[in-house]
Amino acid sequence: MDILITAFGALNEAIWLIVQPQQLLYLFLGVIIGLSVGVFPGLGGIAGLSLVLPFVYGMEPVSGLALMVGLVAVIPTSDTFASVLLGIPGSSASQATVLDGFPLARKGGRKSIGRRICLFTIWWIVRRDCSNLFHSHCTPSCISVWHP
Repeated sequence: MDILITAFGALNEAIWLIVQPQQLLYLFLGVIIGLSVGVFPGLGGIAGLSLVLPFVYGMEPVSGLALMVGLVAVIPTSDTFASVLLGIPGSSASQATVLDGFPLARKGGRKSIGRRICLFTIWWIVRRDCSNLFHSHCTPSCISVWHP
């Protein structure tokens, strides 16, 4: 029970660290940079992180992590723009989007990019939540198997 109290205390402290205005500003800046980098075909999360990395060294750790998390979080969404509008996959994850999205964009015009981004965002949230739920339930049993 003491471990839960310690974990909740650390979680509470982490939440209060990230909701500070300076950290939210860096998070927002990371999202803007991630959208800008992800729209260009061929550039992705690795290229975005390598562009931001020299600036992160001189920052506080929480601010640097907020900047990098904001950048990486929107890369899969911004890959969709190049895939649907240009027919060029922004990364390997958006190759299937080219097959469906580009012909749909040529037929439907402006409506298809909004639909594709909306569906992708919903799918990403569902996938993330299912993955977190699976890992939170399976991790203790896996640890008990490997470390009796």
